[in-house]
Amino acid sequence: MNDNFRVLPGKADVFAAAARFFCDCAAKAVKKSGFFTVALSGGTTPDELFSLLVSEYRDRIEWAQGHFFWVDDRCVPPDSEFSNFGRAARLLLANVPVPPQNVHRIEAEKTSAADNYELLLHDYKTIRRTADGIPIFDVVQMGIGYDGHTASLFPDTDSLKENSRLVIKVPPPVTVQPAVPRITLTLPVLNAAANLFFLVSDHEKFDLAEYISDCGNRIKYPAQLIRPAAGPAIWFVCG
Repeated sequence: MNDNFRVLPGKADVFAAAARFFCDCAAKAVKKSGFFTVALSGGTTPDELFSLLVSEYRDRIEWAQGHFFWVDDRCVPPDSEFSNFGRAARLLLANVPVPPQNVHRIEAEKTSAADNYELLLHDYKTIRRTADGIPIFDVVQMGIGYDGHTASLFPDTDSLKENSRLVIKVPPPVTVQPAVPRITLTLPVLNAAANLFFLVSDHEKFDLAEYISDCGNRIKYPAQLIRPAAGPAIWFVCG
């Protein structure tokens, strides 16, 4: 087990550690560039993180300097219970002073969603980039599924081989529900992140998370392909 795999005694400790990390990454980015950029993942796991950012950690973040994007979303309307954007909008963004023009959802209900989001990422001025023009998010929040997927990059799919696009549409997954198409950032974008962390609050995912974080080149799960160039991914895990 390495130093980047941080085992916390309880769920509350996991979310608190992740909130502190989020705040520190945002503060460092603002000090360096005058702004910070975030890419959020979905599901129910980040709910408590969002709650802490809204309450206990609200005053530690310069929200007006934040630019919010999404790692992935399901191809549903934003008011759907399955919308990653909708969940974050209700629990986080509606409760902090982020300028509306700084919120960039994936319009996943549109047939051109992947192309539109790729164009946005190419053209958006307030974001740092690699020499190859790939966006560098200051902080990326990730999770893992029981099948080892992360973002909407699923086992044994062509999405894992995509290295020319920033954003792609993927067909309905066979390993998780709801079985609807999704829009996702690709591995080159995720691995360009300045800071990336996994949030694992489910005890039943402990062994899976430990395997993914510590198995080197023995690739079994998509999440093992997350290897940021700027430094290792950080894992906040409930022990």
